[in-house]
Amino acid sequence: MRVSLLIGFMILVLSGCEKHQARKWSGTYQCNVHYHYWDMIPTIVDSNYSESIEISHSKDKIIIFGHEVPVDSLKDERLYYEGYVHDYFQIQFKGDSIYYLRSGGGLGGNASHEYRGIKK
Repeated sequence: MRVSLLIGFMILVLSGCEKHQARKWSGTYQCNVHYHYWDMIPTIVDSNYSESIEISHSKDKIIIFGHEVPVDSLKDERLYYEGYVHDYFQIQFKGDSIYYLRSGGGLGGNASHEYRGIKK
């Protein structure tokens, strides 16, 4: 009985920590964005601009641009990667800063958005 109570308590504490971390990372970030586009025509676009982005959370996940990322995948400033060669995103938190890259395309062209920002 004591062992099952202890295990239940540990699970409750650990899930509570992840929810707290998700809340800590959620919010508005002011980012510098580097946009890069190329295709086979050839067309190349390189631009930089500023944008505010919103990070929300749901239990033990953060949500960025519609992607749900498990908080435990981001602990200790780990880089999270999802996708494959031409269509992927990656995210990393360092202190109160965010690094997010999304890339999409195929054999005929590609576009990427690289966000670097700080929490407001």
